[in-house]
Amino acid sequence: LTRREAVEDLAGWVNFNFPVNILINNAGVGGSCRFTESSTEYLDNMIKLNISAMVLLIRLLLLN
Repeated sequence: LTRREAVEDLAGWVNFNFPVNILINNAGVGGSCRFTESSTEYLDNMIKLNISAMVLLIRLLLLN
């Protein structure tokens, strides 16, 4: 879910196959190393999954 296309594909599949009445958003990762030792790529992927994907997925599911 760190790629926008993957989030859009998932939302499309869910919207096509299931009526969504309740959404419990329980995806994400926590840090597994010290912040000062984390690469910018690692941090960017964590933000994409924990924040961007969650917000986009909720919006896409609510639009249905």
